[in-house]
Amino acid sequence: MRIYPATNYNDHYQYINHHTKTLPNGLLMGGQFHFGGIWVNADPFGEGSSAESCSTYRGYRRLSKDPTFHIRSLEVWGVGDKPLTEKEQEERDVSVLDTNPEAKAILDMAGRTRHSEGIREPPPL
Repeated sequence: MRIYPATNYNDHYQYINHHTKTLPNGLLMGGQFHFGGIWVNADPFGEGSSAESCSTYRGYRRLSKDPTFHIRSLEVWGVGDKPLTEKEQEERDVSVLDTNPEAKAILDMAGRTRHSEGIREPPPL
């Protein structure tokens, strides 16, 4: 187990992207594209790379024996609240404008149209 504190040279701590055509799809921790501390490709999933050096983390050493690798097993931890069930999600399906009347007032004063107005049922009081 190793700990790599930030160098404060840059703020490239984490990058994640999925299902886009204009940016790389995968998970990157540290560094930049093609020179990341660790890169896990989204498609095909399981392929990755680890750079020789990474300016984001102090005392960094390559995380894999070789520059490229294939994942055999992966452990994922979740942090935060438990995900909502479908029923809870439907009950929570409100617009930011429903919870922020000031935002509605600002849009009205600016003469902006609220295109979603009248499309869905009003939220319960």
